[in-house]
Amino acid sequence: MTARAITLVAVVVAVLVALPEIAAACPYCAGQDDGGPARGFVIGAMIVTPFIAALVCGPLVIRMIRRSRELEREHERFRESSVDE
Repeated sequence: MTARAITLVAVVVAVLVALPEIAAACPYCAGQDDGGPARGFVIGAMIVTPFIAALVCGPLVIRMIRRSRELEREHERFRESSVDE
């Protein structure tokens, strides 16, 4: 077995062992009594995620709207100049 194959097997085993921990990330599982301090972190992350998405996507949407308006103005100027000729 090569070192690459051993590493792949180790990663697969680690993921399979961690699956119960990953399952605790759902809101129902995080709300159980045995969640400990991680419970608050998981619920907090779920609450903050939409705000992070809005902070990332909002400026992109605004930039696209501004660019669209700019292209519309250029298109109008081009049409006006081509009609004049």
